[in-house]
Amino acid sequence: MSCNKKEEITVNNEVPTIFTDPRDGNEYAIIKIGEQTWFTEDLTYTSPDFISYLNNATNGRLYNWDAAINACPSGWHLPSDNDWKVLEIHLGMTLEEVELQNFRGTDQGKMLKDTTS
Repeated sequence: MSCNKKEEITVNNEVPTIFTDPRDGNEYAIIKIGEQTWFTEDLTYTSPDFISYLNNATNGRLYNWDAAINACPSGWHLPSDNDWKVLEIHLGMTLEEVELQNFRGTDQGKMLKDTTS
């Protein structure tokens, strides 16, 4: 699960910077893409209502809906479909393409892949 922030913050467009979750001290790389700021990795916040994927927390966490909507740190939120559409348009999709249901786009996912390591 990733979090998104609508407020403008200063983040280098190419190199992720670190956000520290004040609730548990977990650190997350964040990056600004267009006018949006995103976590570049999955959230690992320990909520009472999560389960570990395949019973191993290192595989990731699965949250029920109540936990998911409250899992992002203060000032952050789960990305809405509109947030994803804004990102997709920034990556080159047209408005008509982002309005399609089900699968949409071509190589936008590859554009988000970290190729620095």
